[in-house]
Amino acid sequence: MVPLFVSFLFILCISIIGAQQRCTTPNGEVARCVPIHSCSIFLKALDSADATSRAFLKASVCPGISPLAVCCGSYTTYQSLDDSSSLPDRNSCGIQEDTDKVFGGTNAGIVEYPWLATLQYKNQLGHLSFKCGGALISNKYVLTAAHCVTNPKLTLHRVRLGEWNLDSPEDCFGTAPFKQCISKPIDAEVEDIITHEKYSKSTGGVFFDIALLRLKTPVSYSISIRPICLPKPDEKSSAGELVYVAGWGNTEYSSYSPIKQKLGLPIMDPNKCQDLFGRSGVTVNNDHICAGGENLKDSCKGDSGGPLMARIRENPNQFYLEGIVSYGVRMCGSPGIPGIYTRVNKYLEWINSKITP
Repeated sequence: MVPLFVSFLFILCISIIGAQQRCTTPNGEVARCVPIHSCSIFLKALDSADATSRAFLKASVCPGISPLAVCCGSYTTYQSLDDSSSLPDRNSCGIQEDTDKVFGGTNAGIVEYPWLATLQYKNQLGHLSFKCGGALISNKYVLTAAHCVTNPKLTLHRVRLGEWNLDSPEDCFGTAPFKQCISKPIDAEVEDIITHEKYSKSTGGVFFDIALLRLKTPVSYSISIRPICLPKPDEKSSAGELVYVAGWGNTEYSSYSPIKQKLGLPIMDPNKCQDLFGRSGVTVNNDHICAGGENLKDSCKGDSGGPLMARIRENPNQFYLEGIVSYGVRMCGSPGIPGIYTRVNKYLEWINSKITP
């Protein structure tokens, strides 16, 4: 029966317009048309007599493309990762499944930025809430801002990974019969909080705003939980280049959105930024990154402690951790005023010295 079904699919492709065009899968996911042999879900489904699988295949054919191409969603493949506790190399870190990348404070895809973490705290009355973000850099470590773990009124309770909608117990997309759900998020216990020894915060600025969270139990990687790459020592974005923030808009003082958000921001020239903040008596140095300054677009759309991400030049679908959300002006998104981020490549030696198996 499989050869007959394959033949039927080929008949549907009647003109040549080329693969890799944008498409929408039957479950509503934005994806790309690819040759059938490179989409694993089709290869698996072709071996099945399941009626629902066959209906999904038929509905996913990209019409008018030869040789046969199918709309291959990102939720059907998963590249395995080394589960060791060491930092992953560039062969596996920073990779997310292909999604429609439209930036400007919009909802992120369910498995977009799978290294995002949101930190849950317990206040003095015992109430739990999510207040900061972070980035998974290995199966045992999350990188965040020092200011997120030094508030005496808040006790870090857990780190949540693999989350999309904080208000939903299960994250799904599509409708029956093509509805798919990802694994439930993981609430990981924290074994140790490692704050930079020189961290300081005052009216004159925030410095060494970086901390590591060692998880009590290594997490298992999945399509919605994956580590981001650390930068190379000399790797950084130039003024004007776009970098990206994502998160739930949480800070140590307030919350913003139950659904993961994403936003693209331009890097600001460091000299311009240092001069701008210097007028108010705030010191910004080369250990900081300035990004943003566009009206109503700022890292308040992401998380305090969350990642500032940049695309790896050799592979635009792969990301490294450029910075950590540190601070900004009270009215975030003010024209001409960027957010300030901790520059991660300045702390590689510190990070490596603190990580243990």
